[in-house]
Amino acid sequence: MAVVVEVVDVAGHRHELQRVEGDELRVGRSFDCDLVVPDPYVDPQHCRILLGENAALEVEDLGSLNGTRLRSRLLQGESRDVESGTVITVGKTRLRVSNPALSVPPATPLTRFHFFVEWAGKSQVMLFLLAIVGVIAGFQTYYRTVGEFNASDVIVGWLSQLAVFAAIVGFWSLIVA
Repeated sequence: MAVVVEVVDVAGHRHELQRVEGDELRVGRSFDCDLVVPDPYVDPQHCRILLGENAALEVEDLGSLNGTRLRSRLLQGESRDVESGTVITVGKTRLRVSNPALSVPPATPLTRFHFFVEWAGKSQVMLFLLAIVGVIAGFQTYYRTVGEFNASDVIVGWLSQLAVFAAIVGFWSLIVA
């Protein structure tokens, strides 16, 4: 049997995924643990996760200094049954434990938007869009100042267009990332 352990952040986003074979998973800073957690608030032998019958999981704190948290409950030297997908906190590290025998949700389908973001994320496309925005900004400034050329109006027009473009690029970089 095996246990799947994910290191997750506060929002639940996975940073690391590890599948550990066996019915027992020892967690701690020690290199002889099955899951080594490089967190100074974790004991060398902090806790263990047991895989029982019928996909049951049990977490046992091994008398650690800071304890093992199960949701908001602190375990110190005791054990508790947990469901697959439960988040366990050891030190400042959050671990989501799962039984791989349980089914996972199906894949999320890609949409046309994903392909557009991939295409538009290329630097040639961004340079082309920058050129178009520059031409539009130039025509807009020219038509606003026809007949009464004022250098300060031209500079303000270009700076405002540059600010709008910078905002678009910043927003776009968030989408592409």
